[in-house]
This record gives sequence, C-alpha cells and structure tokens, in this order.
Amino acid sequence: IKEDLVITILHNMTDINCLNADNGCKYISNKKADIVKHFLDCEFQSCDNIDYECDWLGDLEELKKHLVTSCNFRTEDCIFNKIGCKHSDQYINLDKHQEECNYKEFNKYIEKLTKEIENIEKEKEDIMKDFDGKLELARKEISAAKDKINSLDVEFTNTKLSLNEKNNEIVSEITSKTNDIKEIKVMYSKLSNEYSESKELMIKLHSQPIECLSSNKIVNDSKLLSENDKSNKD
Repeated sequence: IKEDLVITILHNMTDINCLNADNGCKYISNKKADIVKHFLDCEFQSCDNIDYECDWLGDLEELKKHLVTSCNFRTEDCIFNKIGCKHSDQYINLDKHQEECNYKEFNKYIEKLTKEIENIEKEKEDIMKDFDGKLELARKEISAAKDKINSLDVEFTNTKLSLNEKNNEIVSEITSKTNDIKEIKVMYSKLSNEYSESKELMIKLHSQPIECLSSNKIVNDSKLLSENDKSNKD
C-alpha cells in the first residue's frame, strides 16, 4: 500500500521528502527511482498498528518480524485455542481474557494429565533402559557359559582320549602279564612233575637194601634215571 502511494506522489511531485519524514527521516530527492529505492530501505518505517499508538520504527524487514513477534497490538489467538477456545484479540488484551477464559481450568487438567503422561513415559523409558541393561548382561553371561561349556567339552574329549589310551596300555600290559603267568604255570607244572618223578625214584632207590642189589639192577636203574633226565630235558 505504501509503495503504491509513493509511486502516485512521485507522479505529481518533482522534489520531495521521504514519506517517513514525519517519523524523522531526512532523505530528499527529485528522482523517482531513488525515492522508491530509499523507501524500501528506510529505517523510519512505522508499524501498521500506529493508529493504536504503537511507536515502533525500523526498516521493512524488521517490520515483518515486529508484527509477528513483538508488537503489543498484533492479533493473536487465546493460548487455550488448542483445547477449544476460539477467542482472538490484540496481544495487549489477551492476558485479561486468558485469566477469565472458560478453558483455563480445563487446561489445568490437561496440563496435569500431560505431566502424568510424561512421568509415565519417563518411567517406561527408565524401565526399558534397565531391561536393556539386564538383557545385555544376560546375553554376556549366556555367551560366557557357552564358551565354558565348549571348553569343558574339549577338555572332556581330551580326557576321554587320554583315558582310552591309558586303558589300552593297561589291557595290553595285563594281557602280557597273563601270558607270562601262563608260561610260568606251565613251567612250574613241568618242574613239579619232574620233581615228583625224581622223588619217587629216590624213594625206590633208598627203600631197597644195598646187599640185595645186583649189578644188573643198578645198571638198569641208572639207565632208567638217565632216560628220565633226558626226557625231562626234552
């Protein structure tokens, strides 16, 4: 609107002050292009709510921010509009309305409920963190247990192999000893028989009187003894 007004005035005038002269701007020019360019950058722009006695001054870029964020006469919705209030007013008057707004008490309930939900969410988050920590610890313990089982399994296998080897050695040794014992028994039996035969022969020799022995008898007995000895050696 102001730009259109500037252009209209420039058509009718040749040497003019800036349109913001009343706000303190001292710029003067007789060139239309310079006046327009200056106006767009002029730092003496007044607020659109000057009729409500807003005394703000600044450039156009700052004016946009002022009208949205800081002008006390800007129009805004009641802070309870999110829960149903449809009232809007100048920012400077909103505090009074919001103190009397029918949605104020309801908003307190909403805030309380929201706080409780936040606490529940935080408690839930803490529980999940604790659970995740315990789960991770359990996983580590299970992994360690598996490693221990694998280690014991290897140890058991090695021990089993070692015992099998030892058992085979013992069995082999027992078999060898058993064979030795058998040989000794056979030898003992043979010697026992030889001893018995020799004993019987000696008894026979000593049981007969010397004078009754004939030379032929002695020779025959000697031959028999020699044959027995030879048989025993064989």
